Amino acid sequence: MLKGVGISDGIGLGKVVLLKNEEIKPEKVRIEDVELEKKILYNAIHLVEKETEELVNQLSGTEKEIIQAYLMILQDPTLVQSSIEIIKQEKCNAAYATEKGFNSIIQMFEEMDDPYMAARSRDIADMKKKVIAKILNKKEINLAQLPKDSILVTKELTTSDTAKLNLKNIAGIVTEIGGINSHMAIMARTYEIPAIVGIKQVMQLMSDNDFVAINGTTGEIFVNPSKEEYMKLERLKENLKLEKGQLEKYKSQLSVTKDGHHVEVLANIGNVKDIELVINNTAEGVRFI
Repeated sequence: MLKGVGISDGIGLGKVVLLKNEEIKPEKVRIEDVELEKKILYNAIHLVEKETEELVNQLSGTEKEIIQAYLMILQDPTLVQSSIEIIKQEKCNAAYATEKGFNSIIQMFEEMDDPYMAARSRDIADMKKKVIAKILNKKEINLAQLPKDSILVTKELTTSDTAKLNLKNIAGIVTEIGGINSHMAIMARTYEIPAIVGIKQVMQLMSDNDFVAINGTTGEIFVNPSKEEYMKLERLKENLKLEKGQLEKYKSQLSVTKDGHHVEVLANIGNVKDIELVINNTAEGVRFI
C-alpha cells in the first residue's frame, strides 16, 4: 500500500494511465538576430494564448473560471518581459531565455505568503513548458481520449491538462506534486473525483494498466490489490453511494433547528452558470466566491 495526502474524497477503482511529462531543458545558444528570437518567443506565446482561448470557449462553470484566470496570467505583458530582456542582454535563443525568465517569476510566486498565490507558481511553470514546447515544435498528448475508469497517474497534473480531460472517464487522480489549493484539487472536488497527492517517485511505483484502488479520504493507494482489499473498498464505495442517496431526501426540506429556528442554506458559486447546480440541490440562495 502507498500513502499520500487525500485532497478529494471518494473511492476510485480502475486501471492506471501514466501521463509522462517530458522535461524540456533548453540549452543556451548564442544568436546574432535578436529581433528574430523575440519574434519566435512572441509567436509561441500567441499560439499558447490562442489554444487557451479556444479551450475557454469549450468550457463552462468552474472549469471556465479557472482557465480564464490562467489566461489572464498568460496575457500579462510583464510575464514575458524578463525573457525578452534576457534575449537582448545575453544574445541567446528564445527557448533558453523563456526557461530562465519564467523561472525568475516562478520563484517570486513561490515565495509569496498567500498559499493560493504561491500555488499559482505551478500554473506559470505549466505556461513555461507550453511556450518552450511551441518554440521547439513539441507535440502534446490528447487527454480527451483516455479510456473509461482511468486512474490518471502523473508527476503533476497542470491546470491546462485538467481542463482537457474528459472527466467522465476519470475514476481517480494520483500525483507526486500538488496541494489542496491547486486547480486540479478544486476541479476534482467539484466533480467528485477521488484525488491523492504527495506520492514520491509515483511514476516509478506504478505501470500502465496496473489495477489500482484509491481512497481519496485517507490517501491510501492499493496497487493490484488483493481480493480482500478490493472488496473492502468496493463495499466502502457502495456505502458512500447509499449515504449520498439517503441524504437526497433532505434536499427539499426546510433547514430548521430542533427549537424552531430557520437557518438559511446558501451555495457558493463561481458564476451564473453554476445556478443549475444550486437549483438541483435546492439551496435557498447563492454567494459568489
